[in-house]
Amino acid sequence: MAKHILITGSDGYIGTNLSKYLINYGYFIYYVDKKSGNDAMYYSDYQTCDAVVHLSAIPGIQKCEDNPMDAIRENVEVANRVFSWGKKVVFSSSQAAKTPSNVYACTKFLGEKMANFYNERGGDIVVLRLSNVFGGDKYLDLKNSVVALFVKAWQEDRKVSINGDGSQSRDFVHVEDVCEAIRLALEYNGKQIVAPFDIGTGLATTIKEVAEKLEGLEYELGGKGLVGVHSSIADLTKITEFLKFKPKKRLEDYIRFLRK
Repeated sequence: MAKHILITGSDGYIGTNLSKYLINYGYFIYYVDKKSGNDAMYYSDYQTCDAVVHLSAIPGIQKCEDNPMDAIRENVEVANRVFSWGKKVVFSSSQAAKTPSNVYACTKFLGEKMANFYNERGGDIVVLRLSNVFGGDKYLDLKNSVVALFVKAWQEDRKVSINGDGSQSRDFVHVEDVCEAIRLALEYNGKQIVAPFDIGTGLATTIKEVAEKLEGLEYELGGKGLVGVHSSIADLTKITEFLKFKPKKRLEDYIRFLRK
């Protein structure tokens, strides 16, 4: 079993939580993050690791729309570089790759296509399509996704604006469940996995419902920001069959924890 793991994007939100999670399971971690001066594009000391978890990316629709060339470099070209190392790779993709209708989704879609290209030639790349991740260490410090934005507004007694009518539904998965899915993928040694795995809970929650779960949070509908697809929910059929993955935490539990 692979025990020496290189994590790209190790200083980021998921990387920070994942390294602690894997260390608790006896893994040794190599940290690679552009913010710390270790750019995966030029990293050469990868031969000593058993496997790679490739998390490094420019996340989110708006950041990629604002910086499309950077998004292509970080989300596509760096992924290709990591895949070319010839190591077992767990690649962090996104539910957005299912409907590549914006720059971010297109870069993740292309990353998945490249993973398939390498797999067809003997590679060992497991693609995990993450849903909307929340909770864990540094979540509110490092993330500005919808739950983080709403929670920070709730804590600061500020009103939030919801883009569109708030009926768009999403699947929200706790970062510890994501870490467990990555660990299971690292330890999997069965037949080759070609199709991407969805990572989530399989449960739909509308953006309006997220706001209403935070009792006392004031919100208004009709914001003009990017809405994205109307529904994006993980299908856990394949990952349950192959990796025996079962999410344990719910958004309601996280909000209940915040109230304490």
